[in-house]
Amino acid sequence: SYFGARVVWSRPDAPSGLEDMGRPLAPSPYDRPEYQVGEALTNLYVGLHRELRGERLAATRLIQTHAIDRLLTYLDLTGHAARPRQDPFAVERGAETRFTAETLPLAAMVQGYEHNRESALAILDWLEARVEVSQPLAAAVRELAATDRR
Repeated sequence: SYFGARVVWSRPDAPSGLEDMGRPLAPSPYDRPEYQVGEALTNLYVGLHRELRGERLAATRLIQTHAIDRLLTYLDLTGHAARPRQDPFAVERGAETRFTAETLPLAAMVQGYEHNRESALAILDWLEARVEVSQPLAAAVRELAATDRR
């Protein structure tokens, strides 16, 4: 359930007070900064493996979508957002107004379909500059990014 919705339209037979029904969403066990960092690193690692197998679209989604979503969530959880999320179901909505380019350099991290390796390295560099990351996993990401395509 979702609490605090705004009813824009309802059928005539709908019960009154729908916007007050439900309950606040319970905190997710995944809403921890360290979880988000680990997931972002894993997205880079798996994404670069897919890139090497020639699965470029799958790689692009993991590296430049899912990992970025994890960074956005990390920043929200750690209080780095200039304003609250505008959509509780879509972390990417309003990212440009919640974070400055200095806080989150999206242009370097989301370079497009042909630049998964560069995007992955930019994300990894950003993470390493801010939080403690698994060094074996970071080294594996760098190695994969430097590997010639098969």
